[in-house]
Amino acid sequence: MDLEMNNDPDGGGEAMNCRTWACMIGICLALFWNQEAEAKPLPVVQIAIVEDGSSHVVPELVSLVQQEIRELTRREFDVRFPDNLKLQGGWSAQGVKQVLDRALANPHVNLVIALGFLATSDVAQRTHLSKPVVAPVALDAQLQGLPLKKGASGVKNLHYLTSLKGFQRNLTAFQEVFPFTRLSVLADRMLLETIPSLESRIRRVAEQYGVQLRIVPVDTSAQTALSILPSDTEAVYVSVLPRLPSPEFDRLVVGLIERRLPSFSSVGQREVERGIAVSISPE
Repeated sequence: MDLEMNNDPDGGGEAMNCRTWACMIGICLALFWNQEAEAKPLPVVQIAIVEDGSSHVVPELVSLVQQEIRELTRREFDVRFPDNLKLQGGWSAQGVKQVLDRALANPHVNLVIALGFLATSDVAQRTHLSKPVVAPVALDAQLQGLPLKKGASGVKNLHYLTSLKGFQRNLTAFQEVFPFTRLSVLADRMLLETIPSLESRIRRVAEQYGVQLRIVPVDTSAQTALSILPSDTEAVYVSVLPRLPSPEFDRLVVGLIERRLPSFSSVGQREVERGIAVSISPE
């Protein structure tokens, strides 16, 4: 098991994950492209990107994804990402549902990328998808309750990638570096509200390792999150916090360091570079 510590200069993790996404999308295009399109040289493929909402994390991620997809498919497809097909749900489940409905109903869209935990949860609950949908940022299939059958979704046209390491594996790695029995998990409040069973699932995993767990909901303020951390916390697990502005994330890291609390990032090396103590490196 390879760990990323906050003094590791290697920066290849993001590109590796994006390459994996691009390969998955390339396979989807090859599998689902119709015969008429296959007969044409470099058929045009229009991809819609559905985001949960505005986030400092997403623009860089989208840029990398687009670059990798174009590079890997340039000999087979003319892949396009029209600006009018870059949709946001305004950080509400209903808003995300509406923009996903639009993307799926649009005859000019060939494939949809569901980018975010709200979008992922929405498509995972649908029993019918009219076109291929890729959800590349599933947090943890087991914890999110995503459909899983023989290593795949088992749902026609649904493909997801658990790009973040599973919570159980992360917990094991964290304890190997910083032994603890009392852990606080920082989680986006909307994620907790979208998947009500998530907290109980996380607790069950933690109990297997003899860990007392406290969930700390996070919105857009580092100080608010820090103020409700239990005083007896021995370590902090930082999950994906897409609504926390970048400067607030830096304040959060400083606050954890000032409290001498070891921290673990579920996102990976990028957050280790910003001061989080440890994470698991991409495979």
